[in-house]
Amino acid sequence: MYTVHQMSITQGFLTALLAVACMPAEKTSIDIPLDTTTGHPIVALMINGSGPYNFIVDTGAPVGVIDSKLAGNLALVAFDSAEIGDGTTSEMTPRYYIGSLIIGGYNFEDIPLDDFPLGEIFVSNIQGIIGMDTFESGLLIFDFPSNRLIWEEGEGLKPGEEVLPYELDEGQFTIFLTIDDDQYGVHLDTGSGTGFTLPGEMRDKFSYIRDPIIVGRARTVSREIDVWRGRLAGSIELAGSTFVDPDISFIDGLKKGNIGQKILRTYILSIDQAHKLIQLKRP
Repeated sequence: MYTVHQMSITQGFLTALLAVACMPAEKTSIDIPLDTTTGHPIVALMINGSGPYNFIVDTGAPVGVIDSKLAGNLALVAFDSAEIGDGTTSEMTPRYYIGSLIIGGYNFEDIPLDDFPLGEIFVSNIQGIIGMDTFESGLLIFDFPSNRLIWEEGEGLKPGEEVLPYELDEGQFTIFLTIDDDQYGVHLDTGSGTGFTLPGEMRDKFSYIRDPIIVGRARTVSREIDVWRGRLAGSIELAGSTFVDPDISFIDGLKKGNIGQKILRTYILSIDQAHKLIQLKRP
């Protein structure tokens, strides 16, 4: 009886090892299509087994956002509250923790999403925003020329000619561009459909080929504001590239400027949060 029992244990152990060996390894990377047809980088994802839903991948958002209507449809329960703002003002909103958020087959767990009625801002079917906290443990790559989003768990950038350090300003990635030999800190903002944008109070600092005029109104999380746009007489230098006599926008009340999709879409943008490095590389 002892011999038979020992053989049974051994066979069971080998069977278990074989089963483990045949199991697919958990995904440690993402490589999925990036939809930029609306001017925003959008991916499809699953929330707690439901979906797919269209979410913007927004470097200007430290924490993600979910549309209020979708949060209600999914019967999400708020476990916290959070302050959500637009760089000018802020307000309090419910915060949910998503048990399972799947992007490209990778399962991100316990991801915070703040509640906001995004349908009041976006005319297209955008149901949320993915914040940068989701990707903090790896290398995030926006391959805009190929319309791909890539994320590699545990990977990072190696210092080099095209790699720049960034600073964190209220959770947002801040780098420096040069205008007429002066440097200005700006946020990297893939969620913005504009190009170079600066605070409205800086309009009188520069010379123009075409003076700034009001070209529209922008809707933020808390209000509508005028957008001014003109054409700079001079150049902007960014990460080794020179933009001669570029269009430039101004928004009143901004604390800091930003670089949006009209500029970033010409690069492969890589972000290494572990080492506070970015790479803006021309294809």
